[in-house]
Amino acid sequence: MNVFWAECYEGSKTAVHRRNREMGESKLRFQSQIMAPFRLRQAEDTARYNNLVNQQRNQELLVLRKWRHLKQFFIGPRGAWRSRGAAA
Repeated sequence: MNVFWAECYEGSKTAVHRRNREMGESKLRFQSQIMAPFRLRQAEDTARYNNLVNQQRNQELLVLRKWRHLKQFFIGPRGAWRSRGAAA
């Protein structure tokens, strides 16, 4: 009877070990086939988004600079809408 239970115990230990090994291999396969390409794509998308934000910021700064220049042109000392109260 002890031999039977020893064989059952060994069989269950072997099955648990095999199951754990298969789970580990499955996890590694998943990471190599799904997670690695996902992280690569995520990094590319983040770089693309940061580039877009940088371009938008530069465009806004350019427009702001042009507006300031035009404002100074129009309301400056020789501009069309200069302050009339100032000495002319």
